[in-house]
Amino acid sequence: MSWCRFAIRGWNPASVRFVHEARSQTDYRGLPVTSLINIGNEFAFHGAPGPGIAPLTLAVDRAVDLAEHSQARWILGVCYSSIGKFVESWDVLAPLLAGPPTPTHWASLAHTTIASTLRQQNEHTAAQRHDEQALLISDEVTAFDAYVGLAADSVGQFDVSDARRNWELARSVARIEWRQQVRLAWVEAEISLMENRADRALQVSLTAARVADRSQAPRHRAKSLLFAGVSALGVGDRGQAIQLLEESVLICDELELNPIAEPARKMLARAHCA
Repeated sequence: MSWCRFAIRGWNPASVRFVHEARSQTDYRGLPVTSLINIGNEFAFHGAPGPGIAPLTLAVDRAVDLAEHSQARWILGVCYSSIGKFVESWDVLAPLLAGPPTPTHWASLAHTTIASTLRQQNEHTAAQRHDEQALLISDEVTAFDAYVGLAADSVGQFDVSDARRNWELARSVARIEWRQQVRLAWVEAEISLMENRADRALQVSLTAARVADRSQAPRHRAKSLLFAGVSALGVGDRGQAIQLLEESVLICDELELNPIAEPARKMLARAHCA
């Protein structure tokens, strides 16, 4: 796929270029654990998650520091879940749930990541249990992930008031950090759609897409565009919906983001038939 297809829609191809360059690097054996984690983190949040599996697996195997080992496991679980390999993600994350000596920071994030995979399989009650456990052991950083996860769980259970309450709690602890701001927008969009406020959902989704773009976070941009496309259909703008959903599918295909690609394609087909 040509990068110009992203550029036509204003997409900065820098992170896509990073993906292609880094895919050519297959021998990570000489790198220190810290470098392996950093490379894996770039793949997980600023590129294609799949190629991050190799360096992170090596980091998990080689790390002697417990914090580094736990961090590498969590990011590896994110990479697996981002490409739809949920069972592999659970296998990687499960050891972090066993309690001490695993640092609670990484145990909490493991719970919220597992909860995310369960929501994508419509297992919202099971996801809620993991998010509740994450909240119990959360710190000032991971409390956000637990609250925003609980809000999304409530959306899946069609409980608007509880979703709004947990979203407000997530917002109250959120930092001025791109990932948290984007995730807040996703859940606000879902709540707004449930409240028949598609115009608000479209506004916050488009803002999230721009934040992800500036942060060179294509996976988060693809999901933001999915929400925006659904919202555009909600306001009756079929043409905008098709444009947004087509870009989401393009990014998903380039980066192998299967969990986002499937609903994006379904919504795109619906938009074409509208």
